[in-house]
Amino acid sequence: MTNMTLQEIIDYAILREEEAHTFYKQVAEMSDKEAIRELFLEYAKEELVHKAKLQKFDVSAIGTVNTQEIANLKIAEHVEEIVPTADMSYQDALILGMQKEKDAYKLYMGLAGSTDNPAAKELFNVLAQEEAKHKLHFETQYDDYILKEN
Repeated sequence: MTNMTLQEIIDYAILREEEAHTFYKQVAEMSDKEAIRELFLEYAKEELVHKAKLQKFDVSAIGTVNTQEIANLKIAEHVEEIVPTADMSYQDALILGMQKEKDAYKLYMGLAGSTDNPAAKELFNVLAQEEAKHKLHFETQYDDYILKEN
């Protein structure tokens, strides 16, 4: 990501949000389980919200945003990579979601570190925080429904 303009970085992030939206939508459509379809359709919509934030980015409009530390259960760091299938289990769907959100978090933290623009850095940090919240949601569901049942 070296030598990219701020607009190129924003465009790249928008592309990644579009890809995430498409991925979640495809996983939802391929699944034969209603709970998994609903879960991934919800996250497909969230990716469109992130895309809209990036498209509306205006350096002069970004003010100070209070960020908070998001809990990390670190479940995603200790599970095997999942490939989506039509008949995947709810457990596999949660693992898949954790992994996608972990990757998105890393992307935004990398983008925040790649710019000297304080407003862009702030935007990327806020988006990273949102991805961390999504990952935590998947991890919490995993902890509640998978780990506690075993």
